[in-house]
Amino acid sequence: MEKNRGDIRKLLKYEFLLGYKAIEAVRNINSAYGDGTVKERTAQQWFSKFRVEIWLLKTIQGPDALEKSIESLSSTLSKNIRQ
Repeated sequence: MEKNRGDIRKLLKYEFLLGYKAIEAVRNINSAYGDGTVKERTAQQWFSKFRVEIWLLKTIQGPDALEKSIESLSSTLSKNIRQ
């Protein structure tokens, strides 16, 4: 199954929200979708962006915004998995 950059980003964000480290996310995704699907450096860059995003959500919009973001991502991933 070929994944585009948006799909990879969503998978990485999901792994991030589950509490995995970048290297663990790479192993999980590559295990599921094949070696080379995502590189460690790519995951590290995205995880850095996610940390900033989470900080902004918490400080600017409040903790409820973070919960809504997580629910939205989970819903999107569930729909994509079913397709």
